[in-house]
Amino acid sequence: MSVNQLIGHTLFLNANLLKISGVRIEKDLDPDLPDVGGSADQLQRVFMNVMSNAAEVMEPKGGGVLHIATRHNLRDSRIVVHFKDKGTGIPWQNLP
Repeated sequence: MSVNQLIGHTLFLNANLLKISGVRIEKDLDPDLPDVGGSADQLQRVFMNVMSNAAEVMEPKGGGVLHIATRHNLRDSRIVVHFKDKGTGIPWQNLP
């Protein structure tokens, strides 16, 4: 599967929620990512949860930016997907 296409499809499915929450999307997707094996449904569920959580924490502040980046780490042959939002974050005592 293509991780970038899966992100695009997930953004399409979450478009209304993101718009209502005032969330703008900035994408920096590596165009040369190799395809990966696995369950597209499960990975999409993870992406949906991350995007929904970001929208939920940014909405009370009037929205914000959700930055999504993908990279192919050639050194250890991994694909990295990075989400960054302007939400309040998880309190340190809840991180474990």
